[in-house]
Amino acid sequence: MSAPHATRRARLRSQLTGETVQQAHTDLTGADGVPDADHPEQVALEAAVLGELHETFAREHRPADAHLYGLTRVQPRRDGLTLHLRDDGVWEDILDLLLPEPDPGVDTDDASAVPLAGIPGLRCRALPKARLELYRPGTTATVTLQLPKDAAAAAKQWIAELSAAGDPMRNAADWTDSERAALPAYQRWAGDPGPRSRILRRMFAFRGLPKVALIDVHGQVPTDGDLQQLLAARNRPLAPTSSPHAGTPRRLPAPAGRPLIIAVTSGHLHGQGAGGLGRTTVAAELARATAGAGQRRVLLVDSDPNGHAHLQGTPPPGLSVERPGALDPDYVRQLAAADRHDIVILDTQPADQTRAAELADYWLGVAPLWQQPSRNGWFLVEETLGADGRRLPDAWDENWLTTMRAHRWDVRWRVAPRDFDGMFAPFPAEDCAGILLLGEREHPGTRAADYLQDLTTDLPLLPNAIPYADRTPDGPALPAEAAAYESTARILFG
Repeated sequence: MSAPHATRRARLRSQLTGETVQQAHTDLTGADGVPDADHPEQVALEAAVLGELHETFAREHRPADAHLYGLTRVQPRRDGLTLHLRDDGVWEDILDLLLPEPDPGVDTDDASAVPLAGIPGLRCRALPKARLELYRPGTTATVTLQLPKDAAAAAKQWIAELSAAGDPMRNAADWTDSERAALPAYQRWAGDPGPRSRILRRMFAFRGLPKVALIDVHGQVPTDGDLQQLLAARNRPLAPTSSPHAGTPRRLPAPAGRPLIIAVTSGHLHGQGAGGLGRTTVAAELARATAGAGQRRVLLVDSDPNGHAHLQGTPPPGLSVERPGALDPDYVRQLAAADRHDIVILDTQPADQTRAAELADYWLGVAPLWQQPSRNGWFLVEETLGADGRRLPDAWDENWLTTMRAHRWDVRWRVAPRDFDGMFAPFPAEDCAGILLLGEREHPGTRAADYLQDLTTDLPLLPNAIPYADRTPDGPALPAEAAAYESTARILFG
């Protein structure tokens, strides 16, 4: 027996807002259970908040995980909206982002036309129970920020210090002349506020989907129909995935009387290398894992001036680190002729990758499953199929929602490999030690197996992808990461 209509709508609303089903039952006035704002001023304020949050948080290019734009859930009402903030001090960043101030990056002699950063006319006041209220003087529109309880005192003090800091715009009782002058241009930039307000109230439909932005590069936002497609795609049962057809990694033979030399490389596109793809992370953690086994003397060569080798302080026993500054062929030959080390791992900079692969005994390819979007370094691309099985064109990322609606695409939220062999074509295939997948994720639709089910390559693909870890670049590997590197070391070196 199916659930009552109100219960089904409450369940849908909980998916859209992050609320519990019980919380969602409080107001089911919208067609999908989510009420829309009932006043144009409220719509405009919510649209501005979403636009500013997106401008900052989307630039991090991180996939949508448990928290979107620093939020854990939203609670919409017809006369207002409450945003719950995650417990890591993000409230201060959000306040500093949203409240208006003169833009320090723009110079002007006209005081009435000072360009602004933040939302014109926005003010903030502290409320009981660790809440902050965002409002505009002269209107009834409000957006409430629910803080963790232990942040209430600090937030109240932060607001009180606005006057002491000589910040007249952020604590003025009414709109300043500069804000009034900036408002028309800000409204033109923001565009139609209606869709943005509706998306802010339903934004958690995007949680768990890979690399989906709420606002595209043209400022467009999804429609209600797009939201329904997103929910249907996320809730669709996963079909069994087949294993990729790839070469099998092998244990690398140790040369007699000299060290085994491995160069860590990453994929190229159109013959160009790129930074930020994980070479340094892999080289450092693989060296640490190999030395940690206690059976081999390992040398990590950090030839990338921006790499820093991810090793701070004294290296662990069995591991040495050298930073020659550049990967000189004579230097590599000297390493090969010595017997002070059993394994040498070369961390390469983009310009040295091809040469390093030629000088080393083997090269280890790094294929990041998630990374900053670089046209030179993409290994994976988002894939969306139409009902007839055809893929969207390559340029779909610039106007994907318009194209999706126009062609009635059935969205499949997964990521598919681009030309895998072509990415590693600059390196000799016969010397490939393996391709290591960096950034494995666990939630359905974003796992390595989901991406690679149709992959066919002769290159050996290492079976243990390195889990994604949200940590500082120089921070220690998390337990799951460390275990994956240790398993990789055993496969390659025994």
